[in-house]
Amino acid sequence: MTDTPPIGNAVFQLRVGYDQDELLGARWWQDNLRASYAAPAASATGTDASRRVALQVLFGVGGLALFGAFGLSRCSSGSSYRSVTKSSLQLQRERGAYTDTKKPLAFPGRIETDSAGRPHDPTALESLAIELRPDDSRYIADYVPTLFQSLSATNNTALRSDFAMINTESMRRAFGQGEALRELLEHAEKVRAWTIVVDLPGADSIAFAAGLRPFCSAIFTFDNWPHPLGVVPSHLTLAAAMFHRSAFQAGSMPPAGPPAYVLDRDRLAPYVDDPQKFDNRYLAKLPTGKTLRERGVQRILYVVPEGITPVELDDLNERFVEYRQAEIEVRMLGLSDMTLAETPQPTTPAQTPAQTTDSGTTRPHYYWHGSPMTHWWFWNHYAWPSRPSGITPQQPLRNSFGATWAPTRRNTLFGGGGNIGQTQVQSGGSSGSSGRSGSSGRSTGGWGGG
Repeated sequence: MTDTPPIGNAVFQLRVGYDQDELLGARWWQDNLRASYAAPAASATGTDASRRVALQVLFGVGGLALFGAFGLSRCSSGSSYRSVTKSSLQLQRERGAYTDTKKPLAFPGRIETDSAGRPHDPTALESLAIELRPDDSRYIADYVPTLFQSLSATNNTALRSDFAMINTESMRRAFGQGEALRELLEHAEKVRAWTIVVDLPGADSIAFAAGLRPFCSAIFTFDNWPHPLGVVPSHLTLAAAMFHRSAFQAGSMPPAGPPAYVLDRDRLAPYVDDPQKFDNRYLAKLPTGKTLRERGVQRILYVVPEGITPVELDDLNERFVEYRQAEIEVRMLGLSDMTLAETPQPTTPAQTPAQTTDSGTTRPHYYWHGSPMTHWWFWNHYAWPSRPSGITPQQPLRNSFGATWAPTRRNTLFGGGGNIGQTQVQSGGSSGSSGRSGSSGRSTGGWGGG
């Protein structure tokens, strides 16, 4: 069967196909019939001929429409007509991470050896989801391994073959800032009363959590798969996780410090309906206030990047308000307050021993407000108990980021009922393809990111 079936001298073009439960059929258009009717000076004979053709179309060839009602719309060279809404993640699990595009992933900051100096090991990709489980069994139920599991899926050969590790400048900075917070937390009283929520762009969140190790448990919560056209560049999160893999591999003893829930801030990246984008966004998953209270948690430190408005992302508002109602204190740490030493500082007993880079140079040391003295004012600022550091703290000259922030219930974009991570897939055609130029990932809701 062809797309343009001839009937006599007439050629019919398929303009619309219907493949719905309530309507099945096709609408055809004869261009030379339209031209005949449009002729400005048609003779009576010509007009009669045109009308006879029209009558043939309507009655004599009516069987064509009847045939179309039983499936002609399905025979048009792979054309598809039914729109089915699916989870983007479900679609990727069915078709592979790349779905309908062969575009390769890009890895800026690519590096050949990991943080332990080992070369990239492709055989380790498929075990990443197991290796990065929390090393404290109390937090296994909170672990979301979805992103790491993409590397072990049988239909993701292309993802594994394209894969590379990365270590970017922002990752190196986040790692140093994570080390600075770890240094502070090691002097906290009742460390098990704490929980850290790290909400940075995915690769930076991984690096920051690596800086907290081995004192803190890392609980990863990445609930999507990567895609070359993805709204969320989660392949970079994977690449950072492979680079810092050795930092998260379980030790012989559970960490002594608090758990750190590791989020990807890009999970709610802004998005408008775009056929060249794949909507792989998702919502954060954190334990309930009741669960944290049962674990003895009394305070939460919410870590956010530089240059943002001091407010939690929309998908965390309800949960953070719930924590406050459970009498759990929630405070914010902006990384604009975790800076390099403003002037050379003397080594102190409380300082973490200097670490070196791969080239043998000393890595810069980050402090809260830029010096060892203001560093330890952290505890005064938050009015939280700590053990002595051996340094007399000094109050910073400038205010701290988010000092007056506290989560309060507010209207969020999720109140409008929009969806994220949803895909419209065209079905019903012989090819079963999405019918879109590469991505299959158009969001069906009115939500546009945050």
